Amino acid sequence: MSKQNVSTFTASKSAGKLYFSLISSIKMPQICSICEKSAYYMAESGVKGALSAVQSGIFGEIRSIIGRHEEKKVLQRCVDSERAEFVAIYGRRRIGKTFLVKQFFESSFDFYTTGVYQVSRSEQLKNWQKQLLKYSKQRRNTPKDWFEAFDQLQEYLQSLKKERFVVFIDELPWLDTPKSNFLKALKKERTAHR
Repeated sequence: MSKQNVSTFTASKSAGKLYFSLISSIKMPQICSICEKSAYYMAESGVKGALSAVQSGIFGEIRSIIGRHEEKKVLQRCVDSERAEFVAIYGRRRIGKTFLVKQFFESSFDFYTTGVYQVSRSEQLKNWQKQLLKYSKQRRNTPKDWFEAFDQLQEYLQSLKKERFVVFIDELPWLDTPKSNFLKALKKERTAHR
């Protein structure tokens, strides 16, 4: 995986199947991916210009997505799917990837975290633990590695007893620091649930 900025989320309709086992069972061609359009498309749809205006404080806060009709259709297909979906949204910085996901889901995530730029694995794990506490309202020890972090998340998701989960992991490459085993932990259930 290249070190582009990546945002991911997954949804599950089956209460008996969890986020991790379902992600791991999806083969690469089945993964829905959204590639950011060219700068021309973004400027034409108004997204890039609107984001620049917000950054400069001209309009205040944007409250809805302008354009992105195709991207929203892909997200809706994944939400309506009968199986869990793993979506990777990637592209240049500051073009609205996170904004798109937050607006589409109206920030109603079962778990949301974001990687922190240029910090150690232990700092990333502390941040993960704080986010898990925020959502689960249950104190847990800071995980020693990503395998334990995903086990804790799985335990929390099981406790929800819901048909659908939405998990949003923003800035995923920042979590995948050298020798962190983040991607290995994300994929570990693949062989366990075949």
